[in-house]
Amino acid sequence: MQMRTAGGVQHRNSWVRWWPGALVALAASATAALASPAPAPASTTYRVVQLSTLWAYEPRINAKGQVAFNEYDPTRSPTVSWGSERAKFYDGNVVHDLGTLGGPVATIAALNDAGQVAGTSSISSIGNEAHAFLWSRETGMIRLAPPGAASSGASDINRRGWVTGSVRFPNGWGQAFRWTPRGGMVVRGALDNGAYGAALNDAGTVVGESAGRNSEPRLAVAWPGTTPLALETFGTSYSAASDINNAGQVVGHGVSPHSGEIALLWAPHKGVLDLGLPRANSSLARKINEKGLVIGSTRAYGGANKGFIWSRENGPLILGPADASVETSTRDLNNLDQVVGSFSGRAFVWTRADGVVDLNTRISGAPPELVLEEASAISDNGTIVAKGNTGLVLLVPGSASQQPPVAGPVQMTGTPRANTLLSFSASFRDVDPGDRHKAVWSWGDGSQTVGTVSGSRNVGSVSGQHAYARAGSYLVRLTVTDSSGKCTTVAYLVDVPGM
Repeated sequence: MQMRTAGGVQHRNSWVRWWPGALVALAASATAALASPAPAPASTTYRVVQLSTLWAYEPRINAKGQVAFNEYDPTRSPTVSWGSERAKFYDGNVVHDLGTLGGPVATIAALNDAGQVAGTSSISSIGNEAHAFLWSRETGMIRLAPPGAASSGASDINRRGWVTGSVRFPNGWGQAFRWTPRGGMVVRGALDNGAYGAALNDAGTVVGESAGRNSEPRLAVAWPGTTPLALETFGTSYSAASDINNAGQVVGHGVSPHSGEIALLWAPHKGVLDLGLPRANSSLARKINEKGLVIGSTRAYGGANKGFIWSRENGPLILGPADASVETSTRDLNNLDQVVGSFSGRAFVWTRADGVVDLNTRISGAPPELVLEEASAISDNGTIVAKGNTGLVLLVPGSASQQPPVAGPVQMTGTPRANTLLSFSASFRDVDPGDRHKAVWSWGDGSQTVGTVSGSRNVGSVSGQHAYARAGSYLVRLTVTDSSGKCTTVAYLVDVPGM
């Protein structure tokens, strides 16, 4: 028996029975929008730990508060066509460079609670060949590629240290794989030519996409074993699965010729559910937690991207005002149903009780010039990784004391030219009022200068001046150190043009 929702989408009857009230919730809340960010509860504060002063992206955090991320140095010329990124790992105290498989580039894709990192690294300094890797502090970087593979790349890792991604052999299509410590890399089958493994759960079920039979478009698939199972998609012309939880629930999207991309949810023995985002939109479901909460993005034609949160009880909740030009995003969620992202250029955390909270109102001991622009990852203990105007930072819940000073962004005065004196400054704050401070400017050309510190003991600023002898890109670093030896560093890129 087939049924139709108010939006005209067919569902299996068993799926509707299993999800009581979902159809009413979807129709009622499809255009719901949250108000502007509200103040956080007084009990929620975070201390700031500076992780990276460079261009960092795609961070991952585990339950221990360890962080893996990609870091790009804009002063280093790429030696391969796909960049000069390096993979980094914060162990709770120190940031480590993971190294590479022999080439200049490495990027992370996923991190588990054991501190294992899956990613991809170049293998040569003269070409663009790359392979998947598994890294831990105990083993270092292990190459994941069977004999004869031309290239491979990792996309996800589970709690057991199993990895999925894609591997390609010479003169062949990319194929999904699952790697285990005991069995090594085993290629998953494809519906036809080519497949990609996007995610896997702790049971080892892989989800992703595969080219359809008879040259049909790629379809969302799951691999409980080595044989792909195509996921039902209402007959859409293209589909892909992006995440799976331990209950076997899968999220992704399908593409309809008349309605654009449609956010979808699959569950074992239950069929497929359209998450009910407004039609004539492009809607993608990206992540699902163990409770079945889903996050993703939706975009009306001609409008800005908006993040959404979907729950069984309430259907989709679209973040942001009715103004189509205001952009919002949902980047990550944990198993406490906390969601993080960006709301009109401000980092936020969302909870069912408090809605959207601007994280900039909840950081302690930070100068007002520090702006958190996006919350990118959150652990199950509520620790958050955020991007700001000083780089990548870690936000640790709880009161702050005996902590390093927190610096704001470096400001430059003057027009960069060779042999022209430039002025630099940055503010800082310290939660420990008894600390004294000193500072050092590293100018990026091999020279250093002691900074001039002014202000009170826990609220101050640092200034300095420097002239560059020749054209080039220089990364200025300011390090502020307190009287207990704790320090923080911020950076600023100076481009001195040629004549």
